[in-house]
Amino acid sequence: MVRDLLLHLLQTRQNLSPHNVQALSETSTLLWKRSWLSPPLPPSSGPHIYKSTPICPTIPHPTSLFQTLHSTITSPQTPPHRTLDYLRNLLSVISTQKSQDSMKMSLQWHKKVLQSFETYSSNFIIFSMDALSLIQTYKVTDPAYEKSVFELVGTAVNWEYGGGNHFRISSVSKLIKPLPELRSHLLNLSFVKTVFSSYSPTLPPDLRTSIYEVIISLCSLTGPIFESENNKLIYAENLICYLIPILGSQVNLEDEAVALLRLLKNFKVKSLKKLNVFGEFINMITGLTKRTMDYITERIINEGGDLEGVEATVYRSYDILLEVCVLIAGESFLLTEESRKKVDEVMAGVYINCVERRIQICKSVEGKCVREEVELDEVGERLDEEELGEQIMNVSVAGRCDLVKCLGGLNIELTRALGNLRGLFERGGEVGEEAAGVLEEVRVLILFVGWLITDETAGETPIIPEAIVEACASQQAQQIASTITQIVTSLSNLSSYQAMKISTESASPMYSPLIAQQLMWFFDRFCRVYLMPNPRLYDGLEQSILFKDNFGLEANAQALIDVCTKSAVLYITSWPSEVDVVEGAVKMLEGLCGGRIRGGLTRSEGWRNLCNVFWLVGATSIHTNLAFNPQELNAMGLTPAMVEGFKRLNYERRGDVGSVIACGSGGMPDDDSKDIMNKTLMLVEGTLTKLAAFISDPSFPNTNIEAVDLCSLCVSLFSGICRSPFVGIVDSAAEDSAEAYVLTKFITPSLPKLAALMSIYGPVDNSIKTELLTALTSYAELYISFLNPVESMALYNAASEMIKGYSAIGVGSSAKESDEEDQHEDVLQAIKLLTHLGTKDFIDVVDNSPGSTPTVDVTEVLFYGINHLLPLVSGLLEYPKIAHQFFDLVGYIVEAYPEKLNSLPPDFFESLIGSLLWGMSSNDVLVGKSCLRAIEEMTKEHVKNSTLSGILANKPDTLKLCVQRLLTDVVMAPSVVFDRIDVTGGALLVLIAADLNYFTTYVREMISRVGVQEQQQQLMAAFEQLVNLETIQTGIQGKGNVGRTARVAFKKTFELFVGHVHSFLVVL
Repeated sequence: MVRDLLLHLLQTRQNLSPHNVQALSETSTLLWKRSWLSPPLPPSSGPHIYKSTPICPTIPHPTSLFQTLHSTITSPQTPPHRTLDYLRNLLSVISTQKSQDSMKMSLQWHKKVLQSFETYSSNFIIFSMDALSLIQTYKVTDPAYEKSVFELVGTAVNWEYGGGNHFRISSVSKLIKPLPELRSHLLNLSFVKTVFSSYSPTLPPDLRTSIYEVIISLCSLTGPIFESENNKLIYAENLICYLIPILGSQVNLEDEAVALLRLLKNFKVKSLKKLNVFGEFINMITGLTKRTMDYITERIINEGGDLEGVEATVYRSYDILLEVCVLIAGESFLLTEESRKKVDEVMAGVYINCVERRIQICKSVEGKCVREEVELDEVGERLDEEELGEQIMNVSVAGRCDLVKCLGGLNIELTRALGNLRGLFERGGEVGEEAAGVLEEVRVLILFVGWLITDETAGETPIIPEAIVEACASQQAQQIASTITQIVTSLSNLSSYQAMKISTESASPMYSPLIAQQLMWFFDRFCRVYLMPNPRLYDGLEQSILFKDNFGLEANAQALIDVCTKSAVLYITSWPSEVDVVEGAVKMLEGLCGGRIRGGLTRSEGWRNLCNVFWLVGATSIHTNLAFNPQELNAMGLTPAMVEGFKRLNYERRGDVGSVIACGSGGMPDDDSKDIMNKTLMLVEGTLTKLAAFISDPSFPNTNIEAVDLCSLCVSLFSGICRSPFVGIVDSAAEDSAEAYVLTKFITPSLPKLAALMSIYGPVDNSIKTELLTALTSYAELYISFLNPVESMALYNAASEMIKGYSAIGVGSSAKESDEEDQHEDVLQAIKLLTHLGTKDFIDVVDNSPGSTPTVDVTEVLFYGINHLLPLVSGLLEYPKIAHQFFDLVGYIVEAYPEKLNSLPPDFFESLIGSLLWGMSSNDVLVGKSCLRAIEEMTKEHVKNSTLSGILANKPDTLKLCVQRLLTDVVMAPSVVFDRIDVTGGALLVLIAADLNYFTTYVREMISRVGVQEQQQQLMAAFEQLVNLETIQTGIQGKGNVGRTARVAFKKTFELFVGHVHSFLVVL
């Protein structure tokens, strides 16, 4: 046969080109796959090609094939690397979709081939072991042969066993679970030893990589191949013993790191700790980690600060090694006390090494930027900063193993760096290489301190890291607490010093906005968790020094609050154009507005200064020239420079400041806080009153620059108030008091005026349009659960008016003015607004007292809004964020209120259904599931209560279209249906119940389009088995557990139906 002739040529013709070798191998293996399931013909009945000839021996069936290949591999003649490559090709062709273009066979056929082939899979392990033995026995030195051997070994070990269900070979998968019958082969220690002993750093790169892929695979073996945990542990010990001697070369550093990570994740510290080699193993890991960082540092310094002077693989290797250290450090509590002390010691070494080397790297890189006057790439800078932060976060886990040593080391480094920085500040002048290096060193040290003593707690209750709480309840408590206090004091002194200096010398290049930003980041994290922490969050540790001393004391906490607020207001007013600094300062102030430290704000001089400057010029246009009496300013704790600086703050940031002030003072019982809140709200209301005067004056059209500027300011201030996280609602002893709802009572009368601004100024300025939607969205999100019926009605009316005006602006213009999703923030905000309005039905606080105002029908507002948004959104659904938000909203509305659909205008309903039909086959699984659930609920409600009767009278083909699109676009689309099979089954169930006759008719029509008669018969049989009328009827009409059981049964049948149908319909 041709396939055998091609194999024969491959094995006997030594002068073939690489291209011809590959072509012969691929063609022969493809032919073998095609004939794999065909039984061999007897010699008498078959043509003469089955008879062996002098030219080419016949290989009639797979068993003969493997016998032939094995005899070639074990022959002591020229190393048969072509045969080994042929085996790899065969494995790849049969077990993957590599052959799909040339086969044109059904998925079912491919699976049957795979299932049959798996019975021969052990041959690959045996062949690769024999080939390895040949290398040792005959001392083969042919790199091509060795590479082929290890590639075959790697392919064989990584084979995914599963009865033909897996259509791929895993590429060094994270965990490999071979069949138990391969135990004697894969766990053979002589085989394992041969693999490791074959490695040498002097080998060709491709061969080294192939060997390490096998090593990584051996480190990943798990599952039933191990007879017991003890058996697995013995295997792990041998792996470690073989691995230690080959670690440490730079040539395969990333492979070494991956092998270590895989070994540790697979066999776990709790098991490995029992081994005698565990200590040596840990020392090897930490030593390799430090040497890698030393190597990176040396290369960067030698390259003059060029980060690209180090290969990307080396950076990745260090990150992987850090992950290994994190795994060990995170489970060090499982070790004995003696072992834990040793681990803590070496982990501290890793941490201190990272601190020292990172400082050297950052100083070198910063020096290069100054020396070569490199222009900053903001995007690149942010990416580098994220990578640095992630690396410091990981190494901090290791640092917490020995807090005394690591905190002490940081304190020494910080003290030295701050001394150098103070000297630079005093000398002044331009920023040269030395100064830039010192500034960068301080900034990086602040990062290390922040990550070591605080955790990232976004979306969680901020708490002190467990390692620090435990350490502060031990014998080392006083030393650790004292060091933390010294570090925080040093940083607060730095912040105060720099803030005071820039208040008079803001243009000096010596003072660093980056350090200011980092300081605000640090104090935001630190103050949230360390200032007067709540002992109840730390069960059993209430007597810790953290709560009874240091910053747990109100006086000490107040002192730090004073420093933070003073620094924040000076940074905001001195560097108003430094957006990151201002945002960091505002975020830090927001952190001070919560928890037990909130009352300290009104006692802070910096907080009062911030309020004074906000009241003075917060509502003043940037373009207005002002003159103030310095003595009057001084009495308010301000200077002319501070006032002028705050006036230069853009309006959005002013809104942020107003938001913080409202957050810090709202709901507080003291008179000072009430006074602050009243003055702030009066200021914001005054801008709206002034704007109303402009609008009513015909001499000021809406395009007037002064009017547009005032509108922008007004909307930004209101937006700030609307998004103020009003912690007074939580802290107030009486939630029903007027004080707890002061913001809602303030905002409600202004809502109609704000909504009207959309039609007046929205067409003039896109930022106003977006900010108006953001304001209403934030207000709905934060306060809708606290609104009474009157306030709810006002919000719904304002939202309807605003969306109406917004849609009028967008209709007629291109919905794709920009290719960037971020440029459509206004659309996102409009969708979010409707989403938050929809939650009112579930969290409503209804006033049922006599004479109370009836609540508004939420659904009317939601459907009204959707109707106006559809024309705008339809062209933007390719953007993931917009698609998610929109279909979540539409799906929720249709699913929650299917009974309301019948009252919708026919054209609107048709557009709504069209969007759902488009979305159900979306490549985005979440979008598809949301749309399918909506179709299911809509149809189920109609089947039960005929809720779509009015719609179907005008659009009788609506449900028929749903059936057609569901079957063609989802059920019969293999690239779509499998990742949303459960919700597809639910939708199909109710659509069958809605119109069984049409479903049957359309199925027959669809089947008639299938070209092969045998497939038509199989498909019809599959549908007949799927459609069980009793199950469908019970699933719709059955109540409680009866209906649920029937629906689950249908979905299971549907899942089997889909798998069966696509196995013979899908052609690969």
